[in-house]
Amino acid sequence: MGATRRGGMRVVTVVVSSALLFGGAIWAPAGTAAELCSSEPDVFPVDDLEPGMIGTAWTVVEGTDPVSFDVEILGVLPDGIAPGIDFILVRTSGPVIDETGGIAFGFSGSPVYIDGALVGSISYGFFAADQTFGGVTPAEDMVKLFGYPSGIEALGTTSAVTRTAFADRVRVPSRLRQTAARTAGTSAEAIPTVAEPLRIPVAVSGLNARGFRRFARTLRLGGLPFLPYRSGTASIGALAEEPIDAGDAVAG
Repeated sequence: MGATRRGGMRVVTVVVSSALLFGGAIWAPAGTAAELCSSEPDVFPVDDLEPGMIGTAWTVVEGTDPVSFDVEILGVLPDGIAPGIDFILVRTSGPVIDETGGIAFGFSGSPVYIDGALVGSISYGFFAADQTFGGVTPAEDMVKLFGYPSGIEALGTTSAVTRTAFADRVRVPSRLRQTAARTAGTSAEAIPTVAEPLRIPVAVSGLNARGFRRFARTLRLGGLPFLPYRSGTASIGALAEEPIDAGDAVAG
């Protein structure tokens, strides 16, 4: 089964929201997410996923143009990421994966589609094993952000924050490894056992060395899934006029 790109800000809102999911917390700003997005994307239900299904994911490896790669569903671990949030085990393939050697940090948030519906986004990798395997956070859970109440409605303050504990590691049990092995045509021993959240590279400019260190320390202590690096400045005026598609890199 194939998948198509989904244009527009509505998809990017979900992808950016997924970055907040990966860091061990869901963060809800004042005002609902729906106010920032006119409509929710079509979502592929987790209960309808079956081992062997093939989807398409998008990411930016070089420059600004998203490229696609294949994603095969290997199985689902109920409550694997957090209570009520499943872990979708996948295997990736294609020229992009051959080039990178597997899922890397920059793949975090890459949207995965089946038949044009959003399955979720890549959020976990297996860094001590075969990195073509990975984990996906279901879109069903990410779109719940659209219904979050504003801080004022929830707590009577504009600084309301909602946090949910997420797994720093996801251990793939023997039963799921056996199912995945049958689907992938390999042995259960070849299926990785421990997945870790992907960190998101973030370019930072305008800070001196001391300021950058403080910024990086703040991200680390806050448990946020970002990997900051120093970058030069550039005008984004022209980019702001371009439509944003699924898998695009976002500057802000």
